[in-house]
Amino acid sequence: MSITARQITELTHTLGSPIDVEPMTGGLFATTFRVTLTPEPTTQQPRTTAGTPTRVIVKIGPSDPTRVLTYERAATRTERDMFHLGEAHPQLLFPRLLHSDTTHTVVPGDVIITEELTGQPWASCPEHPWDAPHITAQLHRYAASLHRVTGDRFGYPHSDLSATTWTRAFGLALTAVLDDANRSQALVPTERIGQVWERHSPHLDKVTTAHLIHADLWPGNVFLDERGNITGIIDAERALYGDPLFEFVGMDQLGTQLLPNTTWQRYSTQARLSGGQALAPATEQCPAGVSESEHHSAVVRFLLYRLYMFSLLTTELSFRHYEGDWVAGYSETVQRGLAEILLRLEEI
Repeated sequence: MSITARQITELTHTLGSPIDVEPMTGGLFATTFRVTLTPEPTTQQPRTTAGTPTRVIVKIGPSDPTRVLTYERAATRTERDMFHLGEAHPQLLFPRLLHSDTTHTVVPGDVIITEELTGQPWASCPEHPWDAPHITAQLHRYAASLHRVTGDRFGYPHSDLSATTWTRAFGLALTAVLDDANRSQALVPTERIGQVWERHSPHLDKVTTAHLIHADLWPGNVFLDERGNITGIIDAERALYGDPLFEFVGMDQLGTQLLPNTTWQRYSTQARLSGGQALAPATEQCPAGVSESEHHSAVVRFLLYRLYMFSLLTTELSFRHYEGDWVAGYSETVQRGLAEILLRLEEI
């Protein structure tokens, strides 16, 4: 989306005067800018010290509905609501929401403006590997805390992809992705996926509480300080309410494996300590003290969530028309993952 300096000035006028506007790259969904402001004398926020420039993030959602998937159509409004929620639940570590605009009078997309988080994205910290135990342990504690927040409906907020049951809401989301795949002629075997879903969907009936799920906790959305402590979480536009197991697919979107026992044990311990619900055991081996039926149901649900994610990522390729040297290898990985998970579900 092409945005002018005048439009940025209009969007931020209640917060201060822009003295520097820097387009941010790396994201593939919204148009984002880092804006340095000089607060006006009457401005109450975001002020550090009177007269000191303050940096904010201006995020503008897509304006062309043909370039987004069905579940993404209200994504910026979902993120706005998540940041509002963060005001009541500071343990969510979301950036403070300063302003939002869904009128489309200044720019053609929905807008949110937040304070800039301290620290750096985990993905930009080579000194902290993505499998660093002290950071993954923190992330699992964070997820357990996040999932203590619950809603009264399942699925994606601000969309028709929500319902009073998780089975219904997830079925709507999966159907929407398959419809998107058909429209965009994506390489998704929609008929086979539909058959697998029809056979395995009763397993989702076991999920009776609508837990808040970020759904995109990969290292690019996790901010760290110099010591590797998590300082903040961004990009909550894909948040939904449902099964906490879905979170672990969002953390590892190109993965094909079930959860390691250590992950299950670490998360479940943190969930119990915080008064939350232990994670269902979607592990290769049935843990001690867990019934075979409970373990089997969790495995099937987890594989269905992986199937959904690979279907979504494959369809996204057709919608967005990505370019670059990375696309061929990424597409091959996604296709291979989709085929592997689908076959595994068909064999169960």
